[in-house]
Parts: sequence; structure tokens; C-alpha cells
Amino acid sequence: MKTFLIILVAIFAVAMSENLSTVAAGEGGIPLSALAGGYASTAQGSFAICLNPTTHIEESCTTAGTRVIPLSFVAAGSSTSDSNGNFCNTFSQVISDLPVDASPPLVAANVAAGKLLNYDPV
Repeated sequence: MKTFLIILVAIFAVAMSENLSTVAAGEGGIPLSALAGGYASTAQGSFAICLNPTTHIEESCTTAGTRVIPLSFVAAGSSTSDSNGNFCNTFSQVISDLPVDASPPLVAANVAAGKLLNYDPV
């Protein structure tokens, strides 16, 4: 579950607007300063976590006897960045059993702040 949350934060960290293609029309790619601003992001899908049936610790899904738990998720949020590569992302997510059953879903609010260290404008 922790791995999935890290991946989801990364998705929101690189969220871009559909209108950025007009910025890329100039030669040399998109400068980081042109990406500064606010963006809205959504994500949805499904994934599985695999647990050791005895210890309930996350384990490789290729291990024999591993318990596979299929889950679905939906997330929505916003991201703000500046011309120096600093960003702040806030998003909410809902993770539930797949197929949905009587188990309550996990609802979480997340905030991630960071700095983009390596950027290739091309």
C-alpha cells in the first residue's frame, strides 16, 4: 500500500495541462518557467497487493501461496508549481476492494511538497 501511495504522489507531481502543447511550439522545448502555475489532476485504476498469508507483510506476487488482494482507486487533486521547480500537491483518494464488498473503503487526504531537481526541457 505504501508503494502505491508513493506512485500516486509521483503521478500528481508531474501532472500537466493539456494546453501545454502550445508552449512547446517554440524551439528548444518547454522551459521550466513556462510550467509554473496550477493544475488539476485525476487518476483511477486498479492494482493488487500481495501479502504473506501468515505474517500479512507485503510480498512478491510471484511467491507461491501469496495472498493477492485486488483493489480499485480513484483520486482527484491539485498541484501548484513555481518557475524554480518547487511544487505542492494536494489530493484525496479512495481505495476499495475489487469487487466492492462490505469492507469500508480507505479514504485519505494527501499533501506532498518537493522540488524538481533535474529537468530536460526537450
